[in-house]
Amino acid sequence: MNDLLNFRELSTRGWTAVDASAARIGLAQAVEQLAGTLGRPVPLRGRRLVQELRPTPSERAHPRSLSMLFGEGAFPLHIDTAHWPVPCRYVVMACASADGHAARTSLLPIGRLTLTRDEQSMLHTTVFRVRSGRHSFFATVASRERSFIRFDPGCMEPTCSSGPHVMSLLSSNRWASSLEEIDWEPGVIVVVDNWRVLHGRDAAAGIESESRTLLRVLVQ
Repeated sequence: MNDLLNFRELSTRGWTAVDASAARIGLAQAVEQLAGTLGRPVPLRGRRLVQELRPTPSERAHPRSLSMLFGEGAFPLHIDTAHWPVPCRYVVMACASADGHAARTSLLPIGRLTLTRDEQSMLHTTVFRVRSGRHSFFATVASRERSFIRFDPGCMEPTCSSGPHVMSLLSSNRWASSLEEIDWEPGVIVVVDNWRVLHGRDAAAGIESESRTLLRVLVQ
């Protein structure tokens, strides 16, 4: 799988896609193998390394997940593991099953945003409480002391009046014309630089969960 990964595109664009439909190994093995070429694959919440993602109603979702907050509706733009002190560097996602109605994934590279100087300043100075159980902490979206963006409306709570405005600065509605959309097809693997690219999901309400199953591995 390593020879199929476009490292240059990943570095410059912030994400890249690989067609593994013809791979001689299973998709889960291909995802794990590809993730291992990028760094150290890590589990989330003690779960297995390769996780299955399906649109899930709120009442059946994990209590600390976007699925609990938004159910089968659209997911806001975010990074994965924003509640970690240092979020995972890469997210590797693969499509195990999808049909013509499967919810798309939206990508927004932070470096392409046209923000005013005041808006950029707000990303560096507006403080949020990042919920992580007993290990919750305070942080800003951006900082000159680190190279990653921290943003997830699901676990970050504003602590001041500018907080809601900062949330709106990175909303999918504001950047609808700049979003890059992934129409999932079985066998497609997408690698996202989680430090530089936000991702979200179209609404999946009314769609059978079996119509969209993704496999995901987080990489440190």
